[in-house]
Amino acid sequence: MAAEGGFEKCVHIVLGWILADGWHHELHAVDDMGHQAIHMASKEGHDAVVSVLIREHANIDSRTNDKSTSLLLATKNGHVNVVQTLLKNNANPYLSDKTGETPFQWALFKKREELIDILLPAQINYTSSVNLVVDGTTQQPLQHKNNAGETLLISSVKNKFQRVAKQLIDAGANIDDQTINGDTADRKSTRLNS
Repeated sequence: MAAEGGFEKCVHIVLGWILADGWHHELHAVDDMGHQAIHMASKEGHDAVVSVLIREHANIDSRTNDKSTSLLLATKNGHVNVVQTLLKNNANPYLSDKTGETPFQWALFKKREELIDILLPAQINYTSSVNLVVDGTTQQPLQHKNNAGETLLISSVKNKFQRVAKQLIDAGANIDDQTINGDTADRKSTRLNS
């Protein structure tokens, strides 16, 4: 509750009790939705609390029941400072939720331009040192598809971010990738512009 409310001083006090009593596992306690303290603080935009929890070794990439990470929750809710803090502390920007949407796709969907610009470099400057495994196969972010079969390029076009689409194409995104309905980025663009 202290993390969700952004009460940094209370979080310090409670963490002090937990750690002093050897109950470090309580840092990872979950509610009925699978939310840990770091999820709640990230979702509500409490950057100072997120920083405290990270310093105390909260699991930065832990998942809720719907597979959301702290980074996904912060992105969905438009909390730029929290997103930056999580990325600076090595949060995985490629983990998707139960819909198959990554933080970058959520930023596109929510039309959060500042977050798109923060998350875009990880999509186009991917290195194999970061494992991106989807359904047991390793892939690059540009190949990732959500549950509807939309790639990052198709999501960019669908949400009318042409400058982002161009950057993704320049980075090697496949313009012929199709959604489960057979749409490509080009077909989606044509339909949106007509």
